[in-house]
Formats: sequence, structure tokens, C-alpha cells
Amino acid sequence: MRNLTTVLRIFFFLIFCIKPLAFEPNKTTTFEDAEQLDPSRIKKLITKYKHTASDNEPQALNNLGTLYLKGLGVSKNEKRAKEYFLSAAKLGFPPAMYHVGLIFHRGLGVSADPARAEYWFRKAAALGDTDAQFFLATILASKVDDKKKFLESLEWFQLAAQNGLVTAQYNLAITRRRVNPSRVFDKTSIYWLNAAAEKLHFESLKALYFFHYSDRNKNDSLSNVVSKLKRLAELGDERAQYLLGLSYYAGKGIYLDEQEGFFWIKEAALGGLLEAQEYQRLLSISKKSPQSKAIEYLRSDYFSKQTFQN
Repeated sequence: MRNLTTVLRIFFFLIFCIKPLAFEPNKTTTFEDAEQLDPSRIKKLITKYKHTASDNEPQALNNLGTLYLKGLGVSKNEKRAKEYFLSAAKLGFPPAMYHVGLIFHRGLGVSADPARAEYWFRKAAALGDTDAQFFLATILASKVDDKKKFLESLEWFQLAAQNGLVTAQYNLAITRRRVNPSRVFDKTSIYWLNAAAEKLHFESLKALYFFHYSDRNKNDSLSNVVSKLKRLAELGDERAQYLLGLSYYAGKGIYLDEQEGFFWIKEAALGGLLEAQEYQRLLSISKKSPQSKAIEYLRSDYFSKQTFQN
């Protein structure tokens, strides 16, 4: 079991190391992965895109923007990337509108400009760009003093969630919780958390874990969440390893097994998770049993806080 875990961690570490740095999948459907090509091929692509861009072809302009933004085959130049994205955006190309919004949102080569970021995200979102819908929703959701915009964020999160964006599914759930007078997850929120959990999204798994934790009638639901946590832990996610370790120690959603609990807490600590390192330290000096200490931690509000993801 542990040998398999080690092999899986090494395998996925290698996968993540070579993972392309290009933008989101829906931005790259016609964009060849430059990081997987030899330099001569990248140079040919750049020549091809520049030739096509001279005819104001928006996809070519957008691809050139991506190359300059990431420094693929060219020197990284965020200012030039913005110029290419802006040219494509003015031609009505939604992915380029999204990229312009992202540049102003994060201040990439320019001063951050929330108003201009919202403007371009809104234009792209209205044309169906999923990532723009998500970023627009996060901007609107941050305006808690403007009830109209806060409620509008739900609409954009919903659209992005329906298009399969996992972070949108999670944020939709916690935003719905915020507007719920009882401050609990409703059935719709649980639906979207489950959808994100199927993709092993940790924050969604964590939210579901504590939703089911105190309900004695939902042991099967908690066990289902823990089984997904275990899959994520085996992929090397330190947060999942820590929560899984506590679950083993407490016998929550899984059988009580102190040896397994120790193993997963140790894995999380070795991975650099400070909470796991602190738990190891406290457990070594505590007079309480590992089970009671784990239950104490699980009952604390550390894990039960849902954080907004951008």
C-alpha cells in the first residue's frame, strides 16, 4: 500500500512537472502546445501566427499573446502580449477579451485596473467564455456591500459551473451559503459540491466532510467523501493526507487505525503542511489519546471554514 502510494506520488509529480503552462483548455482548442514542441517548430508557429495575424485573424493574435505572456519561443513580454490580446479582443474574440481582463485583473505588465478588468471579463462572459464568467463572478462576489452585484455573482457562477468549471461549482456553493439566511448549504449547494468533489477538488471535499461529519444518519455520505479524500491523498495532496490521517485517528468516515493515521499525518508533514507538523508536535507532548486529540481537532473550526477561491 505504502509502496504503491510512493510510486503514485512520483508518477504524478513527474506528470505535474511536464504539465503545459498554456491557458485553460477552452482557450487552447486550436492552439498547439508549444512546450511539447522542439524550438524549431515553435519558431515556425510564431512565423505562421505573425503572418496570419497581419490579416487580423483573432485566433492567431490571441495565440501570439499567449506565447509572449508565457515566454514560449520568444522572450517573455507582458506588454506585447497585452497588445496582441487587445487587438484580438477588439475583433470580438472572447478568449482574447478574457486574457485582457486577466492582465488588468492581475496587473501583468500594467498597473492593476479592477474597473477595466471587470469591463473585459463582462464582455467575454456575455459571449459565453467560461473563465471570464468565473472571474467576473469573483469580482462581483467581493462587493459584499453592493447587494445587487453580489447576487449577480450567483448568476455568473452558475453559468460557469454548468460549463464544468470546478472552482465555479465550489464558489457557487459557498456564495449560496452566504446569502442563505440560515447560513447552511442548501440542496443546490450540496449538488454542486458533489459535482466538484467528483473531480477531487479538495475544498469541496472538505466542505462536504464537515457537512456530513456531525450527522449520525449520514455515515455512508461521510464514508463516500473520505474515500475520495483517500484517492486525493494517494495523489500526494498534503491537505487531503492531513484530513485523512485525522479521520483514521478519530475513526470518522473510515475504520479507526492509529497506524494509518500516523502514516498519513507524517506524509502531510513531510510534504510541508504546517498544520500536520504542528499536530505531530502537539500529539507527541499531549497526554490525550490520538483518537480524542483528532476528534478535538475535527471539532475545531479550522477545517469548517469555507474559503473563497479565485
